[in-house]
Amino acid sequence: MTMFAIVKRICVTLILIPALYASTAAQETSLLWKIEGNGLESPSYLYGTMHLICGEDFVMAPEVTGALKQSSRLALEIDISDPEIMQKMMQLSVNPDGSNIKEYIREENREQVDAFFTTNYGAGLEQLGTMRPIALTSMVLMALLECEDEIQSYDGYLMTLAKKHEIEVSALETVEFQYGLFDEIPLDDQVDELVRIIIDPEEGRDEFRKMVETYLSQDIYTMYALVTEDEFWETYRDLLLYERNRAWIPEIARMSAEETVFYAVGAGHLAGDYGVINLLRNEGYTLTPVKIEM
Repeated sequence: MTMFAIVKRICVTLILIPALYASTAAQETSLLWKIEGNGLESPSYLYGTMHLICGEDFVMAPEVTGALKQSSRLALEIDISDPEIMQKMMQLSVNPDGSNIKEYIREENREQVDAFFTTNYGAGLEQLGTMRPIALTSMVLMALLECEDEIQSYDGYLMTLAKKHEIEVSALETVEFQYGLFDEIPLDDQVDELVRIIIDPEEGRDEFRKMVETYLSQDIYTMYALVTEDEFWETYRDLLLYERNRAWIPEIARMSAEETVFYAVGAGHLAGDYGVINLLRNEGYTLTPVKIEM
């Protein structure tokens, strides 16, 4: 999933009625799934990640690394092994029309938002406000996380392991595509989501901790519910989640027909009627959860 989506998860309201837990508890669940059938000569694998997590919470199960080592290719949402990726992200992080988001922030919140960036990054809205909200929200997340150990990335770990074992790395989409998604969302809506995180940082920290607990329990159905239930995602989940999932299916089908591929995408993409697991099953593939110890 994108960086904005990670921060969105921090803000999501965790109002999970007992019926939701009852409906998910009986379902098979895991972060790692084997993809078979539909004419495949060898299985591929689908794994749900968290893009950022505190080092003390980071767990990499041997079943996951074993599946990767059995694969000839690692497919991530974007190819973070691309040496030009950081330069591309820096170029794309600026609002295309050169506007400053401070004009979209309500006057009663502007001072607090400005102070947040000045305190944490030594520069306020005058300097940083020309950046896209998606880029600023990633900066907010880094400032909010209270980690005892260094922040880790499952995507980064898997990429490093793949390189070590000479496993090819590719992408399901490009960073240009990911940034382009937000051109279809009104800037004021994006800014409102950013401001909401900054105004109540303690709530954000609490929600992130709950998200980590859910991830480590491997409950992908509750993960999906946390991602999609809030008002912002109710409006834009087709664009930011479902359309992307559907676009990945032909790519997964094409690559899996050629070789054994280990697909690693944000865990929120796995479950649901329009999740990657169900979409692949609808195409005739057999997906089986692989038991792993977290």
